[in-house]
Amino acid sequence: MRSRFSLLPRLFLTCLFSYCSLYGQTSNAKNEDIYPLLSEDMANAEIVLMTGKVVKIKDLSGGVLVFTFINEDGPARLLLAKLNKLQKEFPDGRLYILGITTEIGASEQTAFRELVKRTGIKFETGIADRAFFTACEKISMFPDAAQTFVVRNGRLRGIFTGTSTITDKQMIEFVHQILNGS
Repeated sequence: MRSRFSLLPRLFLTCLFSYCSLYGQTSNAKNEDIYPLLSEDMANAEIVLMTGKVVKIKDLSGGVLVFTFINEDGPARLLLAKLNKLQKEFPDGRLYILGITTEIGASEQTAFRELVKRTGIKFETGIADRAFFTACEKISMFPDAAQTFVVRNGRLRGIFTGTSTITDKQMIEFVHQILNGS
């Protein structure tokens, strides 16, 4: 009979491999195909930008796309400030940050616009339907709006769930690795 503890080293190596394949090999173009393509639901989702322009996620993922769901809680506001700073670091168009809400009622849209103004968001923001959030939730397996996705060339490179100083720092470092080719 096998001891259940003999599985621990295998489990550790599996987790380590998963971590390395997500966080490693950030710039090696020949390895780009190891990352999954966005699901059709995500890629074809229409986002109505605050300017009124309608875009699809797949049309935004030529460089590095970071999209996050925006809400009013305190930790999320800290992330918004960090994303503003990140956008400022890469003004050359290699990075596109998109803040999304799925609140589609008129009063919710007004509240979202006010939140964007109040928090000084400098990156694009828009509204998606609830089906888009459901498609994202299916992949992240995280039932909360505190989700940030990193996409490069139409491929999902990372998902960061929850909002904390540590998670935000990991996401920003990850984006830097991809953009700086290290």
